[in-house]
Amino acid sequence: MVDLKDITPEMSEAVDLYLRTRAFAETTRKAVDRVQREILAASPLSNDWEQRHGEPPRLITEPSEAYLCTDEAAMAQYYQRCDSRLRRAGLKPEDMPFENCPALVAESVASGAVRVLVIAAMPLIDGDDKLARRILLQHTGKRQRFIDLVVGLVLRAKEQGAGVGNGAKQYAAR
Repeated sequence: MVDLKDITPEMSEAVDLYLRTRAFAETTRKAVDRVQREILAASPLSNDWEQRHGEPPRLITEPSEAYLCTDEAAMAQYYQRCDSRLRRAGLKPEDMPFENCPALVAESVASGAVRVLVIAAMPLIDGDDKLARRILLQHTGKRQRFIDLVVGLVLRAKEQGAGVGNGAKQYAAR
């Protein structure tokens, strides 16, 4: 059984990092999608794949489906509009390369925080790097359940004022 005193400073920091990066990624994604939807509402892209197969072309109005557009000129114009609008909205820093999407960058950082969290949580389950890799490669649902359990445990310890134990010293001493 896990004792709240087994929570290490690294686990606590990893949970904080995970929660901050996840919140930032989610809010960034929503804001970027909103801008992209506005652009697509004004100038929808077209998917001519259906037309080439005897069906009428379908308009693309969702950012997640933009990759279906086969018109390179229209895509270039769409990406230019996105870049310009995202920068004006303050969602894309001036030093971020044109080809980078702020939502994807934020999601990549959040993904790295998941890795940090899983590795930091290994002392709780007497795990090692091999087990951490297995957890990271698990189906998203199983991996998320593990993360939710660790986050809940660390937040509970903080809520109860349990502080942070010496679990890190025990893990390092192995």
